[in-house]
Amino acid sequence: LEQSEREQRYLEELQATGSARPKEVEDATAKANADRAALQAALAEQSEAKHRVERLAVVAPFDGFVVRK
Repeated sequence: LEQSEREQRYLEELQATGSARPKEVEDATAKANADRAALQAALAEQSEAKHRVERLAVVAPFDGFVVRK
């Protein structure tokens, strides 16, 4: 994400001086937006996985001791 954002800013600066085509800037912007969306999706998935782990509990049906393993 950081790299695509840097490339986007770089191409925007080049476009301001007339050294980059608008299509290049549009492509870099689209890539940065796609990377942001992918990051948000991954963070949401991570949060959901953490939530599932927190709810996970193994409970024995009765109290007791392990006599032999």
